[in-house]
Formats: sequence, structure tokens, C-alpha cells
Amino acid sequence: MVLSRIRPARFRGWEWHDFGGFRVDREKPATNQEDVHRKAGGPDDVSLFGWVVRHYPHGWLTCDDGSGEVADFVHLAPDGMLRLIHVKSARKNSRTREVAASMYEVVVGQAVKNLALLDDLDRLAARLDRPGAARFATWHDGTRQPDRAGFLAALRARTRELETEVVIVQPHVRKPAYDAVRTGGVRDDLLRLYLLESLLNGASSSVVARGATLKVLGDQG
Repeated sequence: MVLSRIRPARFRGWEWHDFGGFRVDREKPATNQEDVHRKAGGPDDVSLFGWVVRHYPHGWLTCDDGSGEVADFVHLAPDGMLRLIHVKSARKNSRTREVAASMYEVVVGQAVKNLALLDDLDRLAARLDRPGAARFATWHDGTRQPDRAGFLAALRARTRELETEVVIVQPHVRKPAYDAVRTGGVRDDLLRLYLLESLLNGASSSVVARGATLKVLGDQG
């Protein structure tokens, strides 16, 4: 194989977003779990958790960060779209970030691990209704809720045939860097992109097998 001629099979699930005002290298607003749920989405939250709360202001959103989590967030949109959202920070908050498969390995594994829950909404609701989870941060149309009761009721009433997405929020890859490698990358850059897109395409196959789609949210800037 001539590495300089590698053209990785393109992963079709990239979405590029603006993370302005947020720290792409900060995953959560705190290290302590209780503080994470207390501070998530607050006015001082510039972490990626804060970005998720701002980015999904419509419908139901709950943070499930902690032991036994389903995902970092679960979103139920007004149209019934169900999203399991997994978040991972970039290596650094700099525009010099290069394409790197290693930054996605852990979060992709987390995203694939709980796919079986998509087959059984009752089981998913039970996992989200475990002891102590009522205090986990939950929002409806952007307004903080006292508990998960409304979210769980909406989830249990959801029609199973509606669309489902698995979303990975990992802004390490910047669109300008991605495009540069795609159009004229050198051998090492192409190899890194090949490894990354192979990883994502493999995960996408597992997600599609569950009747869902995989989206990976990168940095547009």
C-alpha cells in the first residue's frame, strides 16, 4: 500500500458547528458529579456540557452523567426524535489541532456500548429512572426542571417508529483541518484520517444495525 495515496472512505455523519464562547477542551463544568448536575447549563458553564444545553433548547433534555450512565445526555425533540448524546473534549483549545483518531476511541466505545437500549424503550426508561437519578439535571424547552418525571413520561409515551440518533460531540477535529487533509494531505495526515474515519464508519455500521444514525459534531472554525 502506498500511504501517500490513501483516500479514506468518507464518514458521512460529520456535522460542523460553532463552539464560540465555549471551551472545547473542557468536557464538564465540574469534576464532582453533584456539581456537574448543579452547574450544567448555567450562565457560567463554558464547558461542552454547557454547549449541549444551549444547542438543544427544544423538547426534553436530561443529563445522565455518572456511574451507569446511558449517555452524557438524552434528548427527546418535539418531533419525537430521540438522541443519545456522548461528549468528549478536544485535546486543546487551539486552532492548531490536527486530525487524531485517538481522541475519538473512548467516546466511540461509549456510544456503541449502550446501543441495545435503543431496542427497548421500557428498558431505557428504567435505566433513566434508577434510584437517585431524579436529581439529575433536566430541562424542558430550555427551562430547568425539578426532576425527571416529565421527561420519563414523554419518553414512555413516545412512538417507537420515530427516528433515533446517536450523537458524538467531540470538536477536536476542525473543518479547515479536515478539508485540508482531504484535498491534499501528506502521508501521515492521511493515515490519521484513514484511522479516524475507519473507526467512525465501523461505529456507524453498529448504530445503523439498531435502526439509528450516527452523527459526529466537529468544530467548524
